[in-house]
Amino acid sequence: MKGKLIIILMSLMTFATSRAQDDNVLSCPDDNHPHAIDLGLPSGTKWACCNVGADIPEGSGGYYSWGETSEKPIYSPETYLYVNDGYFYDFLGIDIAGSTYDVAHKKWGSPWMMPSAAQSEELVNVCTYLWTSLNGVIGGKFTGPNGNSIFLPAAGYHCDYNFIDYGEVGIYWSSTQVGYTYATSFQFWKAYPDIYQYYDRYLGRNIRPVAVALPVLDDYRTMVKDGKVWKVGFYGSGNPVQHVEYFYFDGDTIIDGKACKQMMCQQYRNLDASDDAYSSQLPSLSYVGAWYEEDKKVYTYDTTNKQFILMYDFSVGANDTLLINQDDYYLIGPRQTGGLKGFKGVYRDVWWLAEEGPIYSPSWLEGVGSIDGPTINVYSGYVDPLRFLMSCTVDDEVIYFNDEYEDGATPEEMNANKQRFDFTHTIKTKPKAPSMGGEERTKGVESTDLQSLYGEYSQQQLSIHLDPLDETYVICITNESNEIVYEKTVNTVDIVGLNIDISTYAKGRYTATVENSNESFVGEFEVQTTGIETIRNKKEDVKTYIYNLQGQRIRSLQKGLNIVNGQKIYVK
Repeated sequence: MKGKLIIILMSLMTFATSRAQDDNVLSCPDDNHPHAIDLGLPSGTKWACCNVGADIPEGSGGYYSWGETSEKPIYSPETYLYVNDGYFYDFLGIDIAGSTYDVAHKKWGSPWMMPSAAQSEELVNVCTYLWTSLNGVIGGKFTGPNGNSIFLPAAGYHCDYNFIDYGEVGIYWSSTQVGYTYATSFQFWKAYPDIYQYYDRYLGRNIRPVAVALPVLDDYRTMVKDGKVWKVGFYGSGNPVQHVEYFYFDGDTIIDGKACKQMMCQQYRNLDASDDAYSSQLPSLSYVGAWYEEDKKVYTYDTTNKQFILMYDFSVGANDTLLINQDDYYLIGPRQTGGLKGFKGVYRDVWWLAEEGPIYSPSWLEGVGSIDGPTINVYSGYVDPLRFLMSCTVDDEVIYFNDEYEDGATPEEMNANKQRFDFTHTIKTKPKAPSMGGEERTKGVESTDLQSLYGEYSQQQLSIHLDPLDETYVICITNESNEIVYEKTVNTVDIVGLNIDISTYAKGRYTATVENSNESFVGEFEVQTTGIETIRNKKEDVKTYIYNLQGQRIRSLQKGLNIVNGQKIYVK
């Protein structure tokens, strides 16, 4: 009797442990699968709770060759739909998400689609991973920053007639193609998960969809615009970056009947940290060229050949081929959002169609240009490792920001060296409308939520990083007398930060508040010098630099157009 009782108790303990584990794994609201599970990922991507072809989270679902939408008994090069002469594969596109080749989109409809390589990488790198089981099925549990989880079965894969590694490994296709033969997938086993594994496209693998709202066609952000500034760094100069360039538009001109904007480049180099004699001789300010934009196409004027050349074409369809640089063809991927750190807008992957296969080129960001800066639109036969985009701003709004590198070249008075401060996050007990009168705001309950913001400031500029937010907020700065010195309403769906000019602020402590009806973030910073002293110092340090349109420094004004301290002066 005692033996039977022990067995019963052990069985109950095992059952209880299994049920507790299952409850911990699932984040589905009910049994009507599939659900879009919000894991709290930075990109906002939501992952399905089950595989294509499955009706429960632990179900294996279907096994598909990449780009095919039906299962089959044999997975081999001979049975693959997109193979020619038994060896050469058809190029289906850089990314097939949302296309006719996407089995998730075909079977489940919008907004479901196959995850991209970037989205798969985000899942693996951001989530906590656990090798576990659900209802007796072995697999991987991925828990996001907000505590929600999804379970993916380790369902193995098909190769030729063979069904391999069930219960040992989970391998899931992404929507991203590599070269002509391979596609990326993410995989996991007991040790750890992995990403960027290239596999032959004929293999049969599972697919776990994501829910992504495709960008609408009328949300295009203009690239050629006054007030826009690109900050570009040089990889080889270390971190902090010792060589940076600022690109910006300064003035208008008309060429061949086209209204263009003049692009300038201001360079800063920390010569104390570099022995590059060549760099020390380059002009600090130079003229880049005339740019114009129409019909979502961006052009710059080639002064040598006296013609406009195409830099970017954001109007082309998904996976369309584009001729750039007269003789090089590039494949432009579909419009997508999410998965690109420091950017919330729409971007497109670009591939150079080389003879040996597609070669990755810099991504194009709508409203920004290339991920390597506005003047480097594509790679052609080589990879330029020198430049990378550090930030892109429009007036005081930051639309792209790379937080992995610090600035060691821009002079301190130009905001390079900043002090950091953190915001306190508060969940409001009741809505509170923004105030313009400077009276004290209603306080709420301090939150233990993981969502947080931070700011950086120098004596010239305050930077507030808004990347985690995706709603409309009122940004307010008050002085020690609780007087409002800055207030602006921003939609953080489109921007990742604000750069606010504080050079004229009086000496003292200031409070920065980011709030809406649901929550608020409060931080403090201090201005050490008065605005009057700052302006006086700037006037004392003014020096005159004169350049011609070729970027060469000259001693005195010459006939024609001159660039004087960044401003254009015409001498008859």
